Amino acid sequence: MYNLFRDCIVRLRTPSDRGTGFFVAPGILLTCHHVVGKTEPGEIEVNWHDSSYRSWKVDTIEPLDLALVWVEVAGHPCVYLDRDAQPGDELYSYGYPDQDRDGASITLECEGPSDKGQLLTIKDENVRPGFSGAPLLNQRTLKVCGMIQKERKIKVNANPKIFRALGGQAVPTGVILAQWPELEEQNRRFHQQDKRWLEQIPISCPQNLPRSGVEKFVGRDEVLVTLHQQLQQNQPVAISAVAGMGGIGKTELALQYAWRHREEYRGGICWLQGSEVGAKHWGDNLSVQPKVSHPNALPSEDVKTDFRVATEIINFAQIYLKLKIRDDLDLRGQVKDCWQYWFSLIQENQEKVLVIIDNVTSYQEIKDYLPPANSQFRVLLTTRQQLGKPVRLLPLAELDEAAALELLKSLTNQARIEAELADAKKLCRWLGYLPLGLELVGRYLAEEEDLSLEAMLSRLQDQGVQNRALALNPHAAGISTADRGVAAAFELSWKTLAKTAQQLGCLLSLFALAPIPWNLVEEVIKVCNLPPPSGNIFQRLISNLPFFHKTNHQPLSSLSKLETTAILEEARSTLRRLHLIQRSDKNTYQLHPLIREFFRYKGEESAEVEGMKQGLAAVMVAVAKEIPYPITLELVEKFQPAIPHLQEVARELLEYVTDENLITPCNRLGCFYDSQGLYELAEPWYQKCQTVAETRLGNKHPDFATSLNNLAELYRSQGRYSEAEPLYKDAIAIDKQSLPPNHPSLATNFNNLALLYESQGRYLEAEPLYQDAIAIDKQSRPPNHPSLATNFNNLANLYYSQGRYSEAEPLYKDALAIHKQSLPPNHPSLATHFNNLAGLYESQGRYSEAEPLYKDAIAIDKQSLPPNHPQLATHLNNLALLYESQGRYSEAEPLYKDAIAIAKQSLPPNHPLLAIYLNNLAGLYRSQGRYSEAEPLYKDAIAIDKQSLPPNHPSLATHLNNLAELYRFQGRYSDSEPLYLEALDIFFQSLGSEHPNTVTVWENFVYFLEKVVSEKQESVLSENPMVQKILAKIKESGI
Repeated sequence: MYNLFRDCIVRLRTPSDRGTGFFVAPGILLTCHHVVGKTEPGEIEVNWHDSSYRSWKVDTIEPLDLALVWVEVAGHPCVYLDRDAQPGDELYSYGYPDQDRDGASITLECEGPSDKGQLLTIKDENVRPGFSGAPLLNQRTLKVCGMIQKERKIKVNANPKIFRALGGQAVPTGVILAQWPELEEQNRRFHQQDKRWLEQIPISCPQNLPRSGVEKFVGRDEVLVTLHQQLQQNQPVAISAVAGMGGIGKTELALQYAWRHREEYRGGICWLQGSEVGAKHWGDNLSVQPKVSHPNALPSEDVKTDFRVATEIINFAQIYLKLKIRDDLDLRGQVKDCWQYWFSLIQENQEKVLVIIDNVTSYQEIKDYLPPANSQFRVLLTTRQQLGKPVRLLPLAELDEAAALELLKSLTNQARIEAELADAKKLCRWLGYLPLGLELVGRYLAEEEDLSLEAMLSRLQDQGVQNRALALNPHAAGISTADRGVAAAFELSWKTLAKTAQQLGCLLSLFALAPIPWNLVEEVIKVCNLPPPSGNIFQRLISNLPFFHKTNHQPLSSLSKLETTAILEEARSTLRRLHLIQRSDKNTYQLHPLIREFFRYKGEESAEVEGMKQGLAAVMVAVAKEIPYPITLELVEKFQPAIPHLQEVARELLEYVTDENLITPCNRLGCFYDSQGLYELAEPWYQKCQTVAETRLGNKHPDFATSLNNLAELYRSQGRYSEAEPLYKDAIAIDKQSLPPNHPSLATNFNNLALLYESQGRYLEAEPLYQDAIAIDKQSRPPNHPSLATNFNNLANLYYSQGRYSEAEPLYKDALAIHKQSLPPNHPSLATHFNNLAGLYESQGRYSEAEPLYKDAIAIDKQSLPPNHPQLATHLNNLALLYESQGRYSEAEPLYKDAIAIAKQSLPPNHPLLAIYLNNLAGLYRSQGRYSEAEPLYKDAIAIDKQSLPPNHPSLATHLNNLAELYRFQGRYSDSEPLYLEALDIFFQSLGSEHPNTVTVWENFVYFLEKVVSEKQESVLSENPMVQKILAKIKESGI
């Protein structure tokens, strides 16, 4: 790399100066203006490869000290231009300082942007005159991020004590390319054709390949060559499938191919899981780690292959391609958007992408989610099926004898196999030369060093033939030797396990196919009524731990924590030694899908499995109850490891959940996603909650009403008011029939319906509902109950929205007083009431009363909540609004920025609250005339709204209106008009023409049109009928 870099650099001489330059495009050099000055092109001497050339053209930008020099030189390389430079980056440069004809190299440190903004500051102690115009190679990216600008010291006005020198600065690549935009395209085209520079940069592509666990991959070299040839055929989308029986090694072959050829797929490699391995059949290779479920785990009850593949594609795009998923698209649309975005990343450099889908059972299930017809995408499937056209199948047979023996040798001991070669061949033949069977038996032999291969074979033969499909389904047919080998190998490992290890394996199999936090296992054990441990493990513990003598007949769950921990750890160690479980992270373990299914099969034969299922269900219900609403990212990370297992209970084990807790798993899963703004993932869980409650409890049960209310709350938060209202009403009707007339749940439902009406501006309908909720709470709860305070607060908010400040104030004060009595002095709810009362005072212009309340709310938040909690962001935002309304802009701005920073840390990147804060900061900038800073913030707010909210949500309309107002202030009338129209259309649909927000935007729009008419700019407007009608009225009225 460094030789190539130096080969791009030339020595420059002019009659008045000298310095350095470097090739950035064919025949084009970059240097400093002060090096070439006002010299005529022919007077610039270029020294490269011990030859001299004369330039024929120069283009300079004196204020930035930049110059391009054209010279006719053939065969030269060019540097790779790149904008990336960060403080602390180590920079390498090569130039031609004075008195050093052969050139010299230096290493510098980037200190970041200079005060002037357009320059980089560098530590330049070693920079000497003549280095001006030398390129800076960023040793982190191995690309050129800028050029040194350092003038030699020059006397000024003949005064020997006054000099000028730039020193310590460099011009970044981004500034250079901004002056000559065509230079970036020329540089890019050069490197597409000349690969010398790119070949020196280590390959780095987005990929999620699991690591292989095999000791040695044998016997598949020819297959790998054939597979690569298939995938390189020029077709719209090359699709190949490795096909064969279970355990044949299809997954491992695909994995080995991807790792070996990763440099050829610079666009990325995406590993996806097809059908859920183990749900209906066996997996392929025990040593391959399956893909771990991501945070957005599938919410459906019966997960289908197509839905899983689609979701994993979306997860990959989010995590590895940094794509923000659009919430306004359905699942198919989101997948299509992922492929289009990925193609946009690879199109320019013609990079290839490899997409691997493991364990495909039906081509029809995945075909709609495959990449678009483009030759840059390659698709590799593994399957047990005959998929048919257009898939090219590559049948995978068993290993030959030589490869099977080589695999056994790698797993055990070469001398041992060679000493018992005849028995080793018989063992391989009995296992059907199946990689999975060979690996399991080989690892077992490695553990049992004194067991002969003859005895090993005898044990396998004595246990009989157990086909895995036959074991799971008595009516299955088509038994194969390979399948017998795999089933028998599992059975062999099972027979060596003590009772406790077997129980642990069966228990782990009930968890989801995802990493299992060990603390969850321990909690389940506590509530499981398992029989006492026995066998070798227990006997060894007895010899070391005297207290076990008195516990020999006690259930495992009744032992002390120390006793239970010791037994479980020994059982876990046994499973790990036999590679039946894997440690995926600290205190986290995972079953291979194949082993998980085998343990499940064995568990169904066990009398203890019912207790295990009840215990797992009880523990996950307890975890679910701890999930708060709303939730911060910090808590998302805390609960995320448990979510797949809570989903497993919600999908498979609800029959073991008591009626009292029936709706808890689904409901809390809905809340988990809902509070993150992941509405599409939340909705199926709320819907399942509704279905489960109705089926088991009936449609008159209060929990069914709760499920309706929660789904309605989701719809309300999305602005789906027409869907929410009937659900609220049904919930109220059920509660009226099934509960006493003053039951608190009824008050909750009245309150929520009132919130819906208030959001729609239906204040007359909302008010009596709030009042009814308050009346019920006064009858059914103590006078200082927090729920009563909440209802006082909500009615006060309604009065506040109507401008009924005198009625709102006592309610806010009552709510505040109740919470002061019933809650600790630093409780977050108290902060909310301080904030709301402050908002009332602010609206009345009582700024001196509002400010200390806002500050009290913020102080409580900082004491009682994490530093990045969303509530703190809201209260900071509100204090900023107060300062802005007072013209205290310098105090408001940092508060807005703090609110935005907290929201970015604690909320998903497309959360509606973040859009609100961005909008408010943009409004501050607009008030100050800082239009260029306001515009991108408004646009970001609108983009978030369009991703996270329904297309007719009022918040989107508000932000559209604000951007339209900004354009109006700037006189950009043609940009304003469509935004006003879109905002009005949304408000008319969602709130109606009488709502105050609709009226405000309408007035803004009419004023905008009056402004256009007064400035005689009607020609910039559209032919929209409503626009033209209003224009006609304005002209008639003479405005």
